[in-house]
Amino acid sequence: MKAIFLIIAICCAYEVVRTERIQTFLPLNFRDGIIYLNQQRQNHRHLLKNPSNLTVLNDLDLNTNQFILETLNKFFEDNDQSDVSQDCIIQLEQFYHGLRNKRQWAIRVIDSFGKVPSGIMNGNTVWLGEFSECRNISAYQGNWTGKYVLIAKPLLSYDPQNALPTGDLKLGICVPNKCTQHDIYEIINFAISMVPEKVISSLPFNLKFNETYVGIRDDKVLSNKAIITLSILGSIVVLVLLCTLYDLIKRFSYQIKCQNLSNNSTVVVNSETDELISTTNQENQNIDNEESFMLSIMHEPIFSQILISISAYTNTKKLFKVNSSKSEDFKCFHAIRVLSLAWVILGHSYIFSLAFVDNIADIIPVLKRFSFLIVSNAFFSVDSFFFLSGFLTCYTFLKEIERRNNQITFLFMLKYYFHRFWRLTPAYVIAYFISLNLSGYMGNGPQYPETGIESQKCHNQWWANILYINNFYGPENFCFGISWYLANDFQFHFFAPIILIPLALKKVFIAFGISIVLLVVNIVATALNVYYRQIEAAQFGQNFGDFFLKFYILPWYRMGPYIIGLLVGYAVIITKKKKLKISRFLNLAMWSFSILLTGLVVFGLYPDALGENPLSREARIMYQSFSKIAWSFAIGYMIYSCIMSSGGIVNKILSWSIWVPLSRVNYSAFLIHILVMMVFNANQEHLIHFQDSNMMFYFLSECIFTYALAYLFNIFFEQPWVALEKFIFKR
Repeated sequence: MKAIFLIIAICCAYEVVRTERIQTFLPLNFRDGIIYLNQQRQNHRHLLKNPSNLTVLNDLDLNTNQFILETLNKFFEDNDQSDVSQDCIIQLEQFYHGLRNKRQWAIRVIDSFGKVPSGIMNGNTVWLGEFSECRNISAYQGNWTGKYVLIAKPLLSYDPQNALPTGDLKLGICVPNKCTQHDIYEIINFAISMVPEKVISSLPFNLKFNETYVGIRDDKVLSNKAIITLSILGSIVVLVLLCTLYDLIKRFSYQIKCQNLSNNSTVVVNSETDELISTTNQENQNIDNEESFMLSIMHEPIFSQILISISAYTNTKKLFKVNSSKSEDFKCFHAIRVLSLAWVILGHSYIFSLAFVDNIADIIPVLKRFSFLIVSNAFFSVDSFFFLSGFLTCYTFLKEIERRNNQITFLFMLKYYFHRFWRLTPAYVIAYFISLNLSGYMGNGPQYPETGIESQKCHNQWWANILYINNFYGPENFCFGISWYLANDFQFHFFAPIILIPLALKKVFIAFGISIVLLVVNIVATALNVYYRQIEAAQFGQNFGDFFLKFYILPWYRMGPYIIGLLVGYAVIITKKKKLKISRFLNLAMWSFSILLTGLVVFGLYPDALGENPLSREARIMYQSFSKIAWSFAIGYMIYSCIMSSGGIVNKILSWSIWVPLSRVNYSAFLIHILVMMVFNANQEHLIHFQDSNMMFYFLSECIFTYALAYLFNIFFEQPWVALEKFIFKR
């Protein structure tokens, strides 16, 4: 039997999967990505056990043109029994005659179909065809155009308890533009009826079909939510641009004023003395025009100051100003932020590419590489962020209390909470609603999700994200990939004063006692969870879905690094006050121990990754219970050493000025990097081939594009709110 319609029949046998899952399933967050990987590994094992399930396709006669002509001819003879619309039948007849007469446009329709490729046994089960070729086909003076359709069939049986379908066999086809979803359903059912029984019996699929299993790629119309979101974003952009124009006008006026003052004070004697006097006048004035301008703005009305503080020009100059003496001791923080996010992007670049590769089975041996542990353990980059957050929270809190003569007032605590909420929320909300309401319009490729990169369920629980309780409320409806981190960070910040206030009041033993109790709770809770839930040490394990919801995103399992950050922040303050120095021998020993500790945390699971010597239950408990704390302790000492000027060459590298502007847009980059990644992936009209060089170039390009777009996001949607807060509290 000829291939194309048989493949259509095979692909359309999808018995119990809900409609929203059929239309091109994509892993939309990290949890889904890990689950997708594990299901594909299971799928690959299934194929190796039953290779005849798919190799039957390679035995088919690929003379599809003649078969389609025969099928359509038979269909037209029986069309009085069908339920296909008249418009669709007319276009099918036009296509039939075009194909019989070998018209180029009709041949292009067949050419755009997905074909059976090589590499099926390596996971090449997504045959997209030519999306653009199909949509660009035009005949009969534009009345006949191509419509791209993607249909899918799970290779394994569907588990209704699982949130996701298993690996799909997908096929792209091209149909007339006036054929509806129901028309296509009827046509495919007719094609199924022509498949010989002996072929059907050789397939492991049930050829039942439902019209909801057809994914049509039509042009999209903006929804009301999208229009509202665009209007708000456009208003903010226009406001920032107007403020920028006002800023530039003020700067130009200021320069004219300065030039007039300079000219009025110059005495001309001759060309040589004129040059000398002008130079002297310039030096007696403020050489830094930017600083002098900003000082002059301080005397402007408050409204004028606000407009200039929102200006894209002013904020860009602040962003790239790297010679400030403020917080010189913490310059290493800039590099750690950037490198930690790069590690996050590295892990995500692998996970979110899995649905778009043509050889997913080839990743299975890669998972066993020693070097791949750097990717699979990118989870620890998040613990670095928790540590930094705890450190800076403690340091700034205690320094501010010290400046206030150790007075802790209700207003101060209110500002403490408001500052964190205000610092995180506006940019977060904007990024969230861009992803929720606009991502569906950022592409239209054969695999691009019809509703965007967020689940439809996210429209109903956005408020939980804004209140930072989404890791408790409806976590199974996981939305906005990095939102769980922000929820945990805000929750840690909310409860941090139970340690910070005793430290500020010099009740050090109480603060340390509370910290130790919380760390013990963290360790014991983790151990019990691993023990009773049989959680694997390697976080790419088969039960990652359960691991993610009931362990990974809950604060009592993640608070260890944050608490250690609080304590190290306090240690830095005390060390600086007492002007203590670290001995060279102790510093060398601690650096060696810290490097060894990070190496054990990241690479210690290599035997388990190989699968040859899996860890015992006790070893899994020990690893999950102590790995995050060990990681935080190790990087904590490295940071402490750099701050105390004992970091040597490492501190010099981490203190390079190039890290500073990147670090300042790091939060924006963190918010948008998954959106950038998913939009890029889903817009591909062809699958990519998984190999090291492709993945590294993909990772590097993802970093570059993310930070480039993060600059724009920072200038328009993050910095204006930061500037407003300074005026609210006159910071």
